[in-house]
Amino acid sequence: IYRKQPVANQPPGHPPIEIVRKRVRLKWQEPLKAEIGHFLECIAKGVSPQIPGEKARDALELAVEISEIVKRNNQTRFQSAAVQ
Repeated sequence: IYRKQPVANQPPGHPPIEIVRKRVRLKWQEPLKAEIGHFLECIAKGVSPQIPGEKARDALELAVEISEIVKRNNQTRFQSAAVQ
């Protein structure tokens, strides 16, 4: 249905926009290893990383907070199961 609809913001007199679907093969990498590799490469080349340090810190704080919540919830479940 969406492939057949006209593009709403297409200027008058221009040919229709063709949507092309292309399969892209990517090499799988372990995410943390790739992130650390990128960081070390930036240090070696003296360039800024793709993600600023503040954003990385915020992401780490969030990950730690989530881990603590999961840990507390698991402890509560185990305690509840032991009482039953």
